[in-house]
Amino acid sequence: MKIALIVVAAVVVLGFLWFRFSPPRPVIPPLAIDDDDPEMKEARTKAQATLPEFVALYRQHPDGAMVKWPFVTSAGRTEYLGAEVLSLEGDVLKIRLSTPPVSHTGKLERLHDVPLKEIVDWVIVLPGDKRKGGYSMRVMFKAARKQWGDLPNQLKEEESKYVD
Repeated sequence: MKIALIVVAAVVVLGFLWFRFSPPRPVIPPLAIDDDDPEMKEARTKAQATLPEFVALYRQHPDGAMVKWPFVTSAGRTEYLGAEVLSLEGDVLKIRLSTPPVSHTGKLERLHDVPLKEIVDWVIVLPGDKRKGGYSMRVMFKAARKQWGDLPNQLKEEESKYVD
């Protein structure tokens, strides 16, 4: 009886430790799309071609502007990081990173000055919580449907906000 009690206690303690110290799992599983994916390349091309539209919309809605910027990590990998636009001065955006790089170690400043020409995607939040831009996000919604069969409700709701 004592051994059974010890085993049960050990299982409870190990379960608690696993739950407490294991890395959190995302609600939505990660989605990897190759940099050479033709649809993603097309999305980046479209985003860069429409940067003048981004600038015009930013001037009307400066509080709801986000961009993706290619960042080379300490591991030498390029990761596309999301960032909030703080200001636009000439052809330079002042941004605050909102997504951390995965393959980077060491200190990372959250604030950066980025030439507009380096932006690979953009989103402007319009009145009514609608979104303009987000070309890479649209590709990711499509890829997620291919991988998962359907989108989780949270992503369906997000996708419905994008307008042409």
